[in-house]
Order: sequence, then C-alpha cells, then structure tokens
Amino acid sequence: MSERALMIAAVRAEVVGPSQPLAEPTVIAFADRLFSDPLPNRRGAITWRSSPGAAVEEVLYFDRETPHRKYGAGMLHPETQAHAVDPAEAAAAVTDTLGVDTDGVEDANPSSDDDSKGDDDEAESSPAVEDFDVTSLDVRHPSTIGLSCCVSLGGDGSVTIRLPSARMLTWQPADAAPVQLNGRYEQCKRSWKDERNLSARPPFGDAKRQ
Repeated sequence: MSERALMIAAVRAEVVGPSQPLAEPTVIAFADRLFSDPLPNRRGAITWRSSPGAAVEEVLYFDRETPHRKYGAGMLHPETQAHAVDPAEAAAAVTDTLGVDTDGVEDANPSSDDDSKGDDDEAESSPAVEDFDVTSLDVRHPSTIGLSCCVSLGGDGSVTIRLPSARMLTWQPADAAPVQLNGRYEQCKRSWKDERNLSARPPFGDAKRQ
C-alpha cells in the first residue's frame, strides 16, 4: 500500500472508524451479548466474529469508550434515544458532554432584564426575519442523513440506494482489504472474577455488527 493510501486509511479510521489497532487484537466470543472474560484486568484491543468465518468486528470498551466519543463523523443515532425509558440512561444522555465544547453556545433563555429589553428593542426596529435555532444540545446525536442528486429519469425510471457492508474505495490499492461500511453498534456486558473470586457484570462496551 502506498504512503498516501496509508495516510488516508489512518485518518479515516480515526475520524469515521473502524479503528486500526497497532497490535494484533484478541478475538473474543459473546453469548447473548455477554463476554465471560478469564482475565479480570484486561488490556489491549479486542474484536469478535458474528459468525464462524465472518470478518472480525471491533469492540470499544477502553476508558468508557463509546462510538460517539471515539469517532467524530459518520455516526447516526436511533430516534428513540432522546426518549429513553430508563431514568439512568436518560440522565446519562443529558449529562454526557465529554468532548463537547459548550463555551460558544449562548443561553437560549437569558435572565438579565437589560439583555431582554435590548432584544425587544432590536426586534421592534428590525424587519421580521425567520431564524432557525441551531444551538440544540441534540444536534450532536443526528438520526437522519440527507442525499442530494441530479438525475434525468423517464416515466418508469427509479433511483436505487444500496448500503453495502464493505467496499473498495478509490484510494485503495488492488490488494487491500475492503473497508467496512454501514455497520451498527450494540451494547454488551462483560463478566469476570476478581482476585477475591467475586463476580462482576457491569456494562462493558459497544460491539460493532455489520
């Protein structure tokens, strides 16, 4: 693989994923999304296979690692995430601001009387302008994606959109492996026994599935 292709692959893995581990990852197995780990103090990259012979999928678990914390682009979230039934999950979704810069977000409901008065005066002296609020805290959990195209179709024409699980990209050499695309992450758990032979089964991480 050329130096340019290696650089593009590394940048894509950091921004969109899946990540490229520096060392050979350990392949583990899940049973109903539960990983019975013989090592209480596990370290290093791990992967899993959804079925025998299938390609390995990444597992994110290190230091509270989740897909939306690790990758900055290419992520869609379920529409029901903002309406979590579990109060703990709802609280976590609201307070999860790790890695989010909120310094530039203004207060949508200013409490100062002077500021409110100034806004009213400006609104009266300025023409009416339709302005959309883009400061929503939910904006970093998008659930949809838009595609734009320009085509000329006949009366019986149609547009077909395919979402492959993997494909060769233009910058890849012919002998490279296809890049994984359009997968989903599922939350999983890990059980182990510590040095006192006590069992634990906390939330573990997120495993990718094509």
